[in-house]
Amino acid sequence: MSAQQSSSHDHFMLPQVASENTLLGLDRKMKRQSSINSTDHLDPDFYLNRPHYHDEEKSHGFTSPMLSPQQLPMVMNYPERPPTLGNFGVLALWSFATVTALLATYNLFLPTTPNHVILPTAIMFGGLAQVISGFFVLANGNTFSGILFVSYGTFWTGSGLMMVPSIGSTMDVLTKDQGDIGNGVYHFIWAFYTLINITMSLRIKGGNFMSTWNLVFVFLTLFLTGISAVAGTVIPLRISGVTAYLAALGAWYTGAAELLADQGEGLWLGHYNRRALKNK
Repeated sequence: MSAQQSSSHDHFMLPQVASENTLLGLDRKMKRQSSINSTDHLDPDFYLNRPHYHDEEKSHGFTSPMLSPQQLPMVMNYPERPPTLGNFGVLALWSFATVTALLATYNLFLPTTPNHVILPTAIMFGGLAQVISGFFVLANGNTFSGILFVSYGTFWTGSGLMMVPSIGSTMDVLTKDQGDIGNGVYHFIWAFYTLINITMSLRIKGGNFMSTWNLVFVFLTLFLTGISAVAGTVIPLRISGVTAYLAALGAWYTGAAELLADQGEGLWLGHYNRRALKNK
């Protein structure tokens, strides 16, 4: 038989199939068409028990090829970085030092001038920033420093709020003598609280001379301010300006020492020999 004399069977050609997946696709298409023509879709069990097409492919061995490590998205190659926090003690010390230096300036040079200009710094930087830093220091396990930062941060927040005219005017219900005595008692109580902290700074683990320095001059500042309020004279208030400057300088120095310690450099802080203190 020549090539031109083909039989009638040559005119009936099978469809070209690219792969077994194509046959499976035709089979799924026929099944879907038959399901549409039937009434099985009215039965809820039809939807609950029908096989999933992914399961059909998996049962026939048709699965997607696994990606090589080179084909994975680049974002998966980034190493995980543990979360880290900075030293909040530096922020707390410098915020305290800044607002204390502002107070010292008014007490020493402008004792009779209202100091309401330091209101924003007192509430936000010396107050709020120091309180938040103190809570982070507490969470890091430093109980004593955290207590100090939260305590004096709230002190400055309260002092700043009393500078607000609408809040400070609540003191107008008192006479001048009553207001002065109340102001003096307020500062005496805070001075006594600071005296307790001075004692603790000498006994705690990790105590140092600079912490005691700061607390001693904070105590003197509060005590002299109370005396000035009760006695009605500006001389103790001016002296408190000097002690406040010394407290601020100590806090700035201590904050710088902690910041440099994170960089591997050290400044002298005068850590106490606790064994020698116990022998005393």
